[in-house]
Amino acid sequence: MFDTGSCLMHKSEGVCVVEDVRTESFGGVSRDYYILRPLYENTATTVFLPIESADKRLRALFSREEGERLLQEAQTHLFVWEANDRVRQELFQQQLRTCETSQLLDMLYLLRQRRKEVAQQGKKLRFFDEHTLQECERLLSEEFAHAWGVEKSEALSRL
Repeated sequence: MFDTGSCLMHKSEGVCVVEDVRTESFGGVSRDYYILRPLYENTATTVFLPIESADKRLRALFSREEGERLLQEAQTHLFVWEANDRVRQELFQQQLRTCETSQLLDMLYLLRQRRKEVAQQGKKLRFFDEHTLQECERLLSEEFAHAWGVEKSEALSRL
């Protein structure tokens, strides 16, 4: 269980702080909820997450040292582009749902590399690929910014 004031990674909302843990009743069903507030985007949003399903949506943030290690490991990976749009889209969706930093970094580097390749041909990334790249950048920049104690834009420039 996470304590009030803890910062966590929410798989779709990004880095959030636990503002409260309390029992709420929605639709006549009472449950214990984490009350979360995103730190970087949609900061006016309040997320009510049932504690019993939190392990599917939340994870602890990595430390500064762990982030550095993940970055170094990602730099050594070989990236292979999946040519089939449908297969690639499904693969990217699965990786986004897991919100595992190593997979997000792999997608980030792969998509940046692909963006350069298609730009040299005078083209742009497909819409879904561009959207996936932006989502990877958003999630990673938030978590690295938190780990490094810098602004999101600075964290993104370091990735």
